[in-house]
Amino acid sequence: MGYYTYHSLQVFEEDKDELEAGNTIYDAIREAYQKECSEDVFQDTQKWYSEEDTSKKISLMFPDYFIRIDGDGEESGDVWSKIYKSGQLIKEWHLDDSTPSIHELLN
Repeated sequence: MGYYTYHSLQVFEEDKDELEAGNTIYDAIREAYQKECSEDVFQDTQKWYSEEDTSKKISLMFPDYFIRIDGDGEESGDVWSKIYKSGQLIKEWHLDDSTPSIHELLN
């Protein structure tokens, strides 16, 4: 069944510097998600059942970067972050009330 979640994308280099929209790698990763999902899953709330499988696949295509997906679900308190690298989910965090930095998630 599932429910709607707003997803956001962040991309970080090995040194944990964030890449912004307009950066060639960031844009390529976002485009890979659009091709894989046949829609822009970061544009609006979505029922995205294959988020983890898709993110593992795309992170394998860009192994030198950390890919962070944040989710904010329609149910109260359903806020989470996941970080992928080299085809693996390396960290998952369900949040209470604050969004951790990439440094907090990876330490």
